[in-house]
Amino acid sequence: MKRGAIHLDWMISMSIFLVFLLLILVYFKPGSEPAYQKSYLIPIIENNFKKEVYYSIERLPISADIDVSNLDYDIQYLEFEFNGNFPMCGSIDDFQVVNASLPFTPLNFYIKSLDCNTKTGIMDIEPLHISKDTTNSIRFYLLYSEGLNYKASNPGLNCMTTSVPPNDPNCIKAPDLKIGVSEIITGLNKNKLDRDYDLDGNFDGGLLANISANYNKKLKKSWGYPPSKDFKICVDRLDDANCFPNNTIKSIPEDANVFAKEFKENILNDNTELGGSIAVNIRTW
Repeated sequence: MKRGAIHLDWMISMSIFLVFLLLILVYFKPGSEPAYQKSYLIPIIENNFKKEVYYSIERLPISADIDVSNLDYDIQYLEFEFNGNFPMCGSIDDFQVVNASLPFTPLNFYIKSLDCNTKTGIMDIEPLHISKDTTNSIRFYLLYSEGLNYKASNPGLNCMTTSVPPNDPNCIKAPDLKIGVSEIITGLNKNKLDRDYDLDGNFDGGLLANISANYNKKLKKSWGYPPSKDFKICVDRLDDANCFPNNTIKSIPEDANVFAKEFKENILNDNTELGGSIAVNIRTW
């Protein structure tokens, strides 16, 4: 083979190699920032937001017929004894009792001797009223959720089923306890959203304030959000006071390619009634 032909083949091979290398560089862009899309960034924020502020409440109907027609003293409290059939177990701070009629009015109650292993326990409640000389159909809901933090189980509720001189009995044991089918109600915990993030009973501004306080420290890392990208969550309005983090912490650059999504969420009150809704606007860039 002539020397000129060899040189030509070498040049052709090098040209093909260089074109191939250029295509690799153009396609993979080594050292450049990944091109994140809306379908990637928005779900990270939406899913973490819902994970932080959503909660579920288990609601169990309980009823009993209380006959006070033969009693010669007034009834103030009722006592419900569970023998191997206490339906839920956990901290007594995570329970609440509400009247079964709308509105679901919270009732004064006390849970004692609760044993999760044997499912035994005694619950005293103070119903809205007991009619004398008749049979009363008592219906209420027992609520349970770790997100309630209700702390309303009242050891001061003094249920006396027998005479304790000089006081007459003021309480009666409920016979033939009827336990219905429980249901799970899910919604947004507004208390955790904008008042008490860790549910310790102290006002701390909720999740929204926590976003602003930890945005440049650990929040994006804990949410698995790309550190080079940014976001805002706005509630009900888009003015800066309703957006977290606000502009003093992170503003949206004028030339930014912003992805946005808005949705509504139902607020679930701790008595399982819906308390309206809020509009949530997520912007990522």
